[in-house]
Amino acid sequence: MTVKHILMIGTGGTIASEKTPSGLTPELNTEQLLSFIPGIADFCHVDCLQLYSLDSTNICPRHWLGLAAAIRDRYDDYDGFVIAHGTDTMAYTAAALSYLVQGSPKPIVLTGAQKPIWFDGTDSKRNLTDAFLYACRGCGGVQIVFNGKVILGTRARKTCSKSYHAFSSVNYPDLAVVQDGRLLQYMRCTCYPRPVFYNTLDDRVSLLKLIPGTSSQLIDFMLDRSDGLIIESFGVGGLPEYHGSEFYDAVRRGVELCREHGLTAVLAVGGGSTIDCAKMVAAGVCYEGDTWDLVLDRKKLVAALPIAAVLTNAATGSEMDGFAVISDMEKNEKWGSGNDHTKPVFSILDPTYSMSLPAYQTASGASDIMSHTFENYFNRTKGAYLQSRLAEGVLKTCIHYTPIALAEPDNYEARANLMWASSLAINGLLSCGESTSWSVHAIEHELSAFYDITHGAGLALLTPYWMEYVLHEENVWKYVEYGVNVWGIDAQRAPMEIARAAIDKTREFFTSIGMPAHLSELGIDDAHFDIMAEKAANGVLAHGFEPLAKEDVLKIFRMAL
Repeated sequence: MTVKHILMIGTGGTIASEKTPSGLTPELNTEQLLSFIPGIADFCHVDCLQLYSLDSTNICPRHWLGLAAAIRDRYDDYDGFVIAHGTDTMAYTAAALSYLVQGSPKPIVLTGAQKPIWFDGTDSKRNLTDAFLYACRGCGGVQIVFNGKVILGTRARKTCSKSYHAFSSVNYPDLAVVQDGRLLQYMRCTCYPRPVFYNTLDDRVSLLKLIPGTSSQLIDFMLDRSDGLIIESFGVGGLPEYHGSEFYDAVRRGVELCREHGLTAVLAVGGGSTIDCAKMVAAGVCYEGDTWDLVLDRKKLVAALPIAAVLTNAATGSEMDGFAVISDMEKNEKWGSGNDHTKPVFSILDPTYSMSLPAYQTASGASDIMSHTFENYFNRTKGAYLQSRLAEGVLKTCIHYTPIALAEPDNYEARANLMWASSLAINGLLSCGESTSWSVHAIEHELSAFYDITHGAGLALLTPYWMEYVLHEENVWKYVEYGVNVWGIDAQRAPMEIARAAIDKTREFFTSIGMPAHLSELGIDDAHFDIMAEKAANGVLAHGFEPLAKEDVLKIFRMAL
């Protein structure tokens, strides 16, 4: 076996701590740490560099830059790098190095311990030995090696303060495991022939974690003191809309920031609400008036900054279309806008980003996908055989994989198929060559404009009632196609019988995944039905699968009570 040449970099942390009058203090250097694991000499030669001796709580961006510089200056001299680090900020350091040293074909391994290396029962010796073994035999890139697990540098999080199982891989599989000196590599990082080093970091980027009731004034406070602000919201990433709160002003403020700093693109990381917000920010920068004008009249939207999206929920399809839905809860208004100018120039669809979604949001997202498909599928165009079969494929995908995603949130296959279904349901492919006009969405938008309900849940609730209401002898043929091809209902049954059975199966599916079946379940009564129906009917409903007027919408609302 070839003996590898490894550089060990010390930064301090618990692993290197000694007892002092002030408590545990990181005083051991790298040479002293190595003396506890003489066995690694069998497979590597180690040089030492003591860069810092810090409690990891005190690690900050300048230390990350120092680590990156130390690796860059010595990169050609070694086969791999091991960094001894404190556990409190190890995940942050690993993530920072992943961006500062990109595509490294040589392993850059961080490790530490929950107990100092001289303690009885310490985990230090195992973690340090495993780190060197991985630095010699593992793949390139930045990783954390801890308690036998190898975790990608951008996916690690400290989840336990005392347990040896301190680190978890968030929404991503472990890259490898180390067991009894044997390395089992499951996945490999993307590496370049030569790494790309970066030597700057903007430390004026802030994170705001929202909790229920957070004041929107915090956004303005932090924006005034930061070059960039990341907002970690709830569920699928939407911003809350409280009475007396002005979160919509965040859109206007986003427009101002783009102009103030000369920003040339907008990146959305989240679900449909987040991506839609980014679209209107991008359009608002290119418009002289109030951005709300673009919501009310899409003809005024004639330009936008480039938009990119990182999708975290399979639902709205905003990642692959130019459409955006924006709400003004003060006015109980919810309108759609957008065009080709607000289509993302690229979107990243990584199914692992959706694995941490709550079950209700997963189910609501799948319901939204199915509703988009229904709106395209139920039309009067005959002869569009391919479009109908494609739509049925999307529906069957949601029916098959949604229960799996709910039962197994980390099932990659289920999440991947739902993400594809999300994009295909609304990107124009299913409606190409057909005459479509969306009915249920127009009705639901009024529902969620007046009440704080999830859009997908509202669609799941209303769709079966709409199906029932518009069914008649002249359009039953479409229901027959749906019932036979999607639900496998016996084609020999009477057409109306097939249609009603298909509607029943649709409702049963939605309730089986946790969606509401009655408005009363959501605490909604008929107090606003009249104005809601009037607003809904003042638009596309006259041109839908079946034309609907205000009185028709009222009847559908009353059926749904």
